[in-house]
Formats: sequence, structure tokens, C-alpha cells
Amino acid sequence: MIYTQNVYVFDSQSALYASQNTKDKNQIFFYDGQKLPNEPDKCINVPIDDFINYFCTSSHAYPEELNFDNMDFSDEIINQIIKNLTNALSTVKEKRERYLNKVLLEEFSSENVDKSIYTILEYIKINNLIYSEVPFEVVYKLLEATVYTKSKNISLSQETIKIVKELSENSKDFNNNFYNFHIIHVLSLLNNISDDKRYFDYLASFSNLEQLIKDFAIIKILYPEEKLKEYITSLSTSLFNHEFWDKDILKQKHAIFKLYYLTGMYYGRGESYKEIFYTLSKVFLSAIEKKMDELVFYLYTPLAMSYNGVSQTQEELKFFNNTIEKPLENFISDILVPKYKLKQNNNVIDKNKKIKIAFLQERIINYSIYKVFYSLIKSISENPSSKYEFIIYDLNFKEFGGSNSKTIEELKALGVQYIDLHKESVGTNDEFYSIIQKSLKIRRKIIKDKVDILIGMHSRPEYNFLFTTRTAAKQIYWSHGNHMYDIKNIDRRISHYQYLDSPYDFHSFIIPRTLESLNPFVDSNKVKETHSLYSNATTILGSIGRLTKMQSRNYLECINTLLCKYEDSVFLACGTGDNTKIKSILIELNAPMDRFIFTGHIDAHLYGHVIDILLNTFPYEQGEAVAEFIAKAKPVVSLKPSIEQIKSECEEIYSNIEKCPFVNTTTEYIDIASILIEDVGYREEIGQCNLRYMEKIFFNQKSNFVHSLGI
Repeated sequence: MIYTQNVYVFDSQSALYASQNTKDKNQIFFYDGQKLPNEPDKCINVPIDDFINYFCTSSHAYPEELNFDNMDFSDEIINQIIKNLTNALSTVKEKRERYLNKVLLEEFSSENVDKSIYTILEYIKINNLIYSEVPFEVVYKLLEATVYTKSKNISLSQETIKIVKELSENSKDFNNNFYNFHIIHVLSLLNNISDDKRYFDYLASFSNLEQLIKDFAIIKILYPEEKLKEYITSLSTSLFNHEFWDKDILKQKHAIFKLYYLTGMYYGRGESYKEIFYTLSKVFLSAIEKKMDELVFYLYTPLAMSYNGVSQTQEELKFFNNTIEKPLENFISDILVPKYKLKQNNNVIDKNKKIKIAFLQERIINYSIYKVFYSLIKSISENPSSKYEFIIYDLNFKEFGGSNSKTIEELKALGVQYIDLHKESVGTNDEFYSIIQKSLKIRRKIIKDKVDILIGMHSRPEYNFLFTTRTAAKQIYWSHGNHMYDIKNIDRRISHYQYLDSPYDFHSFIIPRTLESLNPFVDSNKVKETHSLYSNATTILGSIGRLTKMQSRNYLECINTLLCKYEDSVFLACGTGDNTKIKSILIELNAPMDRFIFTGHIDAHLYGHVIDILLNTFPYEQGEAVAEFIAKAKPVVSLKPSIEQIKSECEEIYSNIEKCPFVNTTTEYIDIASILIEDVGYREEIGQCNLRYMEKIFFNQKSNFVHSLGI
């Protein structure tokens, strides 16, 4: 692409000659003095006294060069002219920018959107920005205006069509500039040319990951939440073609990063995420076949998070275990063990010495799993034993930001030994480190540290690697919800859940909790302020947790029944994630959408005081949020597949009330929720019973954690 530079000339004949002999057909020569007869289109009379008025209204690009040919000016006069015109051009640009900024702040309507598009394109043209860097806010607003125009089927004026075509003709090349590419893409859309393949081929080839992260909002204008599935499938096609296998491992990781990690940063997690799984599982199995160990390991977390992270049933988790976990286990046994000459650790636990127990955590961040883990470590630190030594190993994986330093310090303050495995084995914050080398170093360290019992979870490839290669004398799987995880060398399964529906033998343990940890202080004025947002409702129903847990049609049918039955109630869906599927089900059910409110991310403790009745999701239940809600002496309705043990345990506590809030069927679920809505006194009674149940199970209890390990 040739850069066009317009010129201001002080001799009319020089301007005429230059315009007739320039090789750049787009170049314009403005000239001072009297107007030439029959001047060419590219030779335009702009007297110096009219400079500001002309360029404040003209759509031509500003002149960037002054030509004094055939003019007998002194240096002093030339310098004064340059100064005056520079000041005049600054005045012009300032006026133009003020008007542009006004346009950038306007809300679109069918009446103003065409003018907005014209103003932005004119700004790009007169500043020659198609050849350089367009400001982010200009690109963003132009994309917004274009999408709005297309969604409303608004026709463009002839003036706007003209400038669109003019810029389109002069902008074939974008020099791999992210903003310029989107300007060119917009011009194609405005010309009614949609080339999705070209767009996604560009994203697939664009190498500046930092800019993709920083400016992803531009992409999301074109592909909002409701078009997530289309975005995933189209980008996948461009990323994982036959050329993918010829790239080096770093570029292969970049491709996976673009598909999964960028998507995870900017889109709510929902059912559409499984499209990522369906794409990457094929790449995963091919990588296993090609014995590409680093690629296999790098793919694991995107696969686990895009499938397990949005799955609702144990059957789905079992499918993942069979489809991904088992092939990975076999790959480790059959390929990696001989390749790296790995030998099983055949040590046995010597009960005559202090037993070393190590927790392997994926990362330390403040989320529900950490809260449970923190409570356990706090209990262990408050009840020290000379028989056991505890270590916290932090994988601190960097692909999703790594561990949080403030949360780490909170954990370390409890006095249990903490080791940052990423710092020790990798030493940098680079997201594209070698996971294979990290795993090998971690294995050597754990063996060197003479760990007797290794306790791990399931969300990283390191877990499978360390268990399958037998790294510790005793290896224990701690379930936080996945009861189908099954790989080699799991010696024992434990969980802090008391009742599990699983084909495997789990040993449950209690983590002592305090009322203060589950129900911390919340400013009552803030509760009143938040409650006032829903002042039209007599009863506030709700759920707190990831929206993916709410995607069950049976659950939403129960919510809809209650909302229709009690027209003065609202339901607050509190949490993050993709709500597209939920909305589509609700629309099919003809649900009152004005009373089904998506709050987004909230303070769970604050909203625990705002919501009157928590309607626990099913079949995939809420976790820590339920315990925190019960600690506020509030009622929870839960549908559990097997509740006889709960009812037996609750018999004393719930003996004086008509119905227990743990039910077997959706009919009972609606019935108990209805009673709670209608009878405030009963609601309070259930809340108090729930709190007493919490006290019995968690408060003032001694941990039986070590006993659950079967030592």
C-alpha cells in the first residue's frame, strides 16, 4: 500500500503541474491564490485565508507537506507561513476532535448511527489513520455502530456509502496492524461483504498475544456472548488445520491459548464451552498418537476446564475420565515411563517415625476450593501432632494467572510449610513453560522430600503423572465434586462431602468450621441498600454460584412454577457464567423474565442476607454458598438423590417441624419451597434448625481428617 501525502502549494502553476504528474492517483494538491480555470479533481484551490474554514468541513485528508516552488520568499517569511499554517491545522484538528469526542459519547439510534459512522470514517480519512494507528476508542465505536446498523437493518446514506467505498479502495493492506485490520473488516461489512474465514484466519495468525488480551473487547463487539459457539467453531477451524502440526510447540501452545484461555478470560462459562472440548480432544488424541508429550500435557487443562468445568452430572465426569484421563494415564505408562526411565517409588510408610503428608494444590486463589482447604489447614495448625508433618505443595500454574500472593500469605500465616513448586521447578512467570520438565522436577522433589502420603485432586496433568508413576508410598485422591476420577495408583479416596453418589469407596471427613468464617460481619446499611433494589418483591428467592449449575431444565421448571404461583416474588441468579442456555429454557417455559434476575458477580455474604430462601440447584448442587447461607440461619431447599442418611441424622433437629427441607422429588421441592414462601414463621424455624444442623456437623468439632487417610 502506498502512503498518500497531500501537499499545500503556494504557486498555482506548480500545483497544476504536480497534480498532472504525480504517480499517486489519490494524492491531492491544495493551492493558494486565484482559482485555476478547468483545474483537475486533484488540484483544489484553498486560499490561505480560508484554510481553517475549508479543512473544518472538508473530508479530504490534511496536507502534510508545504511546497514553495517558484515563490521568492525569504526564510523568515517561509518560517512564519509554516508556523501560521501549523497553528491553523492544530485549530482544525482540535475542532474536529471535539466533534468526534461528542459522537463517541453518544448512544446509538436509528436517527444518528449513519452520521456517527460517517464522522468516524471521515476522521480516519482526513488524518490518514488507515495507514497508521487508529485510536482504540475510535475502532470500538465504529464496530459498535456497524453491528448496530446491521442488527437493525439500517440503510446508509449516499454520503456514507461514498466514503466507505473510497476508504475501501485505498485500504487493501493493513501491515498486520490489529486496529487497521478491524477497520478494513468493518468496511467490508458496510459494503455488505462478510468474510468470516478471512477474519478468523487473521486472528489465528496474529502473533501479538498481549494485544489480543488487551483489546479483546473489539473482538467481542463482533462476537458477543450469544455468538460464542460460532466464535469457537470458526476460530477452531482456522487454528487447527493441517498446518498446525508443522508448527513448533510454542506456536501450537499459542493456538491453544487463543482458543481456550482467551475465551475463558472474556466469556462466561456455559454449555458452549464444550465446543472447545470437542475440538481439542481430537488434537489431544492425535498428539498422543504422535507421541508429542509436551503438547499432550498442555492440552489437558483446557480440556478439563471446557468440559468438567461446565458439566452437571457424574455421568459427564465419567465420560471425561474415560475419554481423556485414561488415555493420558496410558500415555504416561506406555510412553513417558520408558522415555524418561522412571521407576516407581516402592517405599513403605514407617509408622515409627513422623509421617510426612503433602497436599498438592493446583494454585492458591480465593475461591470455594481454597476456602475449604484453608479451614482444614487452620484446623490442623490449631491441633498439632508430633506424629505428622504437613506440607503444602503449590503447582501455581501460570496459564491462568497463577496463585494469588495475598492468599498465599494468608495460608502461610497458619504455620504449615508452603512450597511454590512453580518457582522451584520453572523460576519464571512465562505462561508457556515446559509442563513435562516441570512434572519431572516435581516428581524428583517429592521423592527427595520423602513424602509418605501425597494428596491430590484432578484438574492438572501433573496429578495424573505423579499418581500413575507412583511418586509416594500412599497416594490419595481428594474429591471436591468429581466422584468419577479413576486412574492408576489411587490408594484411597476421601472427600469432605458427607454423602456421595459414587461407585467408588470414599472416606468422608469433617472440616471444622466457625460461625464467624461462614457468616462474617456485613454492614446492615449495605444489606438494606441492596435489598431496596428488589423492594417490589415480598419474597426474594435465589441461588448463589456458577450459572452453569443452573442449566438443568428440571430445576428451571421448578423456579418458573414458583414464580408463576407467587407473582410478588423474584428470583436472583447470583453468579458468573454464560446465561444463554438458561434464558432460552426460560423463554420456552414462558417464564416471567422481568422477575428472573441475573445479578452477575456478587458478594455472597451480602446477598446471603438479602435472599430469603436459597433454592439449591440440581442435579449439580451448590457448594460453599449453601454452608454460608445456612450459617445466616436461612432456609435452603435441596433435592438430593439419596437422603435417608440425612433425614436420619436430622431427625432430632427437625422432629418438631412438618417437613424437612431435604426432598426426593421435584414435586416435594416445589411443595416445601411454597410452604417457606407462604409462612414466614416456618421459614425462620427452618433457618434456626439449619443453623443447629450446621453446629452439629461443623462447629466445635474435632477434625477426623487424619483418620480418613487410613494410616
